[in-house]
Amino acid sequence: MSFFNYVLFFHVKRAHGPASLLMLTQPWLFKLFPTLMSRNETLRLHYDLRQLMAAKIDEHLKTMDYNEEPRDFVDQMLHEIRKTKDEESSFYGSKGHENLSTTLVDLFQAGKSMLNILVFK
Repeated sequence: MSFFNYVLFFHVKRAHGPASLLMLTQPWLFKLFPTLMSRNETLRLHYDLRQLMAAKIDEHLKTMDYNEEPRDFVDQMLHEIRKTKDEESSFYGSKGHENLSTTLVDLFQAGKSMLNILVFK
């Protein structure tokens, strides 16, 4: 799913209404009734978004030069992940890559929320 389709779908079907409120306030309901209010579809959308972010991270890994200045936020984070030797650090190894992916999803969703405010309201 493209970024634009994700934003549009999430805005129209997921961002507003009782499903969002229930997901935030009563998450246990979705453990008992996993298909309640299309929860499975929402989880699939979030998984797809994580996959898109992982693809972008892989693209950066293939094209970045560690001897040059970072081009953007992702490069800077990858530099930190590479130089971190402390296993307890949130930048260390695969945990660092997972945290980077999560951060990118958070930033994307924050931008989506701002877009909702500016364009759709």
